[in-house]
Amino acid sequence: MPSRTGASAGLAGRYLLLGAGVLSGDPSPRRTELGIGAAGAVLISLALKERLRVHQGSVVAVDARPTGVPHLDRALRRVSASPRRRRVSTWVQALAEEAYGDVLRDLVRSRSLAVAERGRCWFPVRELYEPVDREAYKRLTEVVRHALFNCAPVSRSDAMVASLLHATGLHHVLCREIDHRQLRHWVVVEESLSAACNGSEWELTSTVSDGVRNAISARVGDLQFNG
Repeated sequence: MPSRTGASAGLAGRYLLLGAGVLSGDPSPRRTELGIGAAGAVLISLALKERLRVHQGSVVAVDARPTGVPHLDRALRRVSASPRRRRVSTWVQALAEEAYGDVLRDLVRSRSLAVAERGRCWFPVRELYEPVDREAYKRLTEVVRHALFNCAPVSRSDAMVASLLHATGLHHVLCREIDHRQLRHWVVVEESLSAACNGSEWELTSTVSDGVRNAISARVGDLQFNG
């Protein structure tokens, strides 16, 4: 039976499904954040499958065997081919475009997202998406909000999605009804992570989320510098 909540695309699928949904189906204005966040989810997934090790902010491949998941294996090949360790922030920037495209296609193929509208807006073609199962999408947004505010127990994957959403700043869009200053004080996603994950999983997710946050800050800085 087709996945309706991005489960077939794993952690990256759930993150990107949520991101596309909260952006009212138009991911193009926040493609940088979505791509970097999806790449962070890919690194977390590969580390959980013991293909990568993330330690002190750096990434190294430890097992090049394919996982059987195309978007994970594509990223694994790139990391395995690197002659040296690189920072998480470097890798999420390098993998962002591929992760975004691969996972978005997986979501459409699995009928988690549908192309609602397609039209040319200069170049490239601009596409709008909508979750196929609105109720399942609504449940996903609710559990991620629970994870952000630690107001109910959540699963490991939901806590990880919330951490990545927070790192990319897209939690402001999900919680747009809350004043930004209040939101900064109310978000306690680290507590949800601590409750849902063991120590190594918590450290992994926190390290990758920090790398995602740093990559986005650097990217925004470059855009501002270059006008």
